[in-house]
Amino acid sequence: MLKWFDSSAAVAFGEHMAAEVARIVPLEASRGTRKSATKQLDKFQRAIMHARDLKSQGRLNIYTKARCANTLRWSLLDKGYPKPFVEEVVRLVITRL
Repeated sequence: MLKWFDSSAAVAFGEHMAAEVARIVPLEASRGTRKSATKQLDKFQRAIMHARDLKSQGRLNIYTKARCANTLRWSLLDKGYPKPFVEEVVRLVITRL
């Protein structure tokens, strides 16, 4: 039962993805329109595919997915990325999990 609440791998993955986004998409590039945000998201599509690695480690439950999404969301918002961009990134990552 306690294993269900162990979200350390999901939180670490969320932090890793936030660092990847910051590396691939500079903050200045994320402040454009929704079209430019979509173009920037295409740049790190390969990084998003790493979500399969987390999924292959074991079945993720709703709690661990939520922790991963929350970690990713707040890490990017704390770095100064605009909210629409952050929500699009989180949506892309979580749908792969």
